[in-house]
Amino acid sequence: MLFNKKKKIRVVNIDGVISATGSKGLLNQSEGSMAVLKILHEIKNDDSIRGVLLRINSPGGTAGASQEIANSVEAVRKAGKPVIASIADMACSGGYMIASVCDYIFANQMAMTGSIGVIMQIPNFKGISEKLGVTYNTIKAGEMKDIGNPVREMTEKERIYLTEMAEESHQEFIRMVQKYRTITNIEEMTDGRFVSAVIAKENGLIDEFGTYYDALEYLCKKLDVKEKDVKIIEDSKKKSFIGKILNLQAVVKELLQVTTELKL
Repeated sequence: MLFNKKKKIRVVNIDGVISATGSKGLLNQSEGSMAVLKILHEIKNDDSIRGVLLRINSPGGTAGASQEIANSVEAVRKAGKPVIASIADMACSGGYMIASVCDYIFANQMAMTGSIGVIMQIPNFKGISEKLGVTYNTIKAGEMKDIGNPVREMTEKERIYLTEMAEESHQEFIRMVQKYRTITNIEEMTDGRFVSAVIAKENGLIDEFGTYYDALEYLCKKLDVKEKDVKIIEDSKKKSFIGKILNLQAVVKELLQVTTELKL
């Protein structure tokens, strides 16, 4: 009896906005970063899987969830399994943080990437509340307990504190990227701007232009095996048409960056 001795390659998709909680709506079911973390943990401990192709199409997301996935990718690499990134439409902000940890990064020439920065936007409804004659009574213990309260003006002390928090996260983002990437024109490339794949390649953010299959071919060469001799394991879940529309809405919101969370 012949046994299938094909080397296994695991395809992992980072698709849409990255968050820890995901979405449990009626039409759009998402498990958040936990599903990806579980897959990466299984890959790290599965001796039958030889390498990983990370397919990224994400505008970014929350800082903690993005870093947690990036750390898990790093753990897979430390286990001796190469991880190759393939950027589809975009890998911005937290999506790029994850890509930067990979052994090698491919991107379509018209893709967007970078956006190495941190943002926190807090809406202010004070004017609307006053027009409607609605007032809020806040009872708190601790001066900063209601920091970000949307029905009053932010104090200067609060602004300084939140700015320092954002700057701290930004420096950690840059540190993670510089650990694995040699980026030129570092000030511009880490000021939060997103760039085309062409500019990204010129400045060291990505390695090569290419498609999903170019990344797969590169991974096979790195594993010293022909593509016909590997078993590719992919996610079986497919989004519904409405699910895709809702995901697109989430991507647009992320790019507009209207949020009360610390996001990459």
